[in-house]
Amino acid sequence: MAQDVKEKVSSLEKAPEDFIRHTNLGFAKVQNALIEQKQSMDDFKEEMRRFCERSEKEMQEFKSEMNKKWGELANRLGTLAEDFVAPNIPHIAQKYFQCPEEAEFFMVRCKKRHSKERAKVREFDIIAVYDDKVIVNETKSTPRQQYLGDFAAFLPSFFEYFPEFSDRELIPIFSSLYADDRTVEYATQKGIYVLAIKGDTMDLLNYDRLKIREK
Repeated sequence: MAQDVKEKVSSLEKAPEDFIRHTNLGFAKVQNALIEQKQSMDDFKEEMRRFCERSEKEMQEFKSEMNKKWGELANRLGTLAEDFVAPNIPHIAQKYFQCPEEAEFFMVRCKKRHSKERAKVREFDIIAVYDDKVIVNETKSTPRQQYLGDFAAFLPSFFEYFPEFSDRELIPIFSSLYADDRTVEYATQKGIYVLAIKGDTMDLLNYDRLKIREK
């Protein structure tokens, strides 16, 4: 009888210890499960992040490729200036040269007679006139240095064709689908901005370099 009581007392004494041990084990399992769940969630988030980045990159590459193909098609049709370059000029004028949204005068493939030598007529790919600036754009499918040299040589006589705008700053832009570093550097030396495909749109490739050079 005494032995039974002793065993019961011992059992009762161990009960709290067993309860605490089992409770701790339970908490540990729950904690481990939560850690595993968090890790799984972190892994899932990381996979989603990589997927989104990959998708965004692939989308940018797709847009860039489509723009190039559209530009090549426009070039074959002889409408590169009208279809591909002209829609970008107002944005470039606003973004880089603080021009208003609407140009005072905007013309694609316009012909203008020399103000003094009336027999001389020149065609301009794009002319955009603003309050205090005039953008003259030359567009070529192949950005050869000779074209840039000819464009640079012509610029001093620009206002002979447009004397009515001679009180405004002249901003020369040479546009093409693609321009390599040598072309950009040559244009920068000549004081000409280069507009070409960058990412999924067209942008100036040497704005910062030309501004530093001007200083």
